[in-house]
Amino acid sequence: MLTYGITPPKAKNAEERILEIAEKQVNRIKGLDADALIIYDIQDESDRISDSRPYPFLPTLDPKVYSDVYLKDLTLPKILFRSVGNYSPELLEVELKEASNNQNYVFVGASSQNQKVQLTLDDAYQLCQNANSNIRLGGIMIPERHQKKK
Repeated sequence: MLTYGITPPKAKNAEERILEIAEKQVNRIKGLDADALIIYDIQDESDRISDSRPYPFLPTLDPKVYSDVYLKDLTLPKILFRSVGNYSPELLEVELKEASNNQNYVFVGASSQNQKVQLTLDDAYQLCQNANSNIRLGGIMIPERHQKKK
């Protein structure tokens, strides 16, 4: 299986620029033989690392909005990453209830134990099970971040 991953454009972009970026991405992705598109949901990880960033963190458009509005002409399956700590339980529950049965998600937890979150990863999994058990749901684990817990 071949997947192609992108991050949505920066949220501060003007609408015209977002449309331009999306058009280029759609044309590029249509020319690939990809089986699925991953749309990442990035989060500020400054509480995880002590080094200063070479550039400031800038939020991107919401991956679901980018997928539904700007990438709607792409017919390949889309896998939406969700940094669940950025969402309230109510907001995520509404999204999951409205999601089609062929929607694909990957839930991502906090970048560190110090990150303040609205929703834990465990709670997000339970919320998904209760809201829409037909969603295809995956997860990600970065082993080096979990060495202490073995």
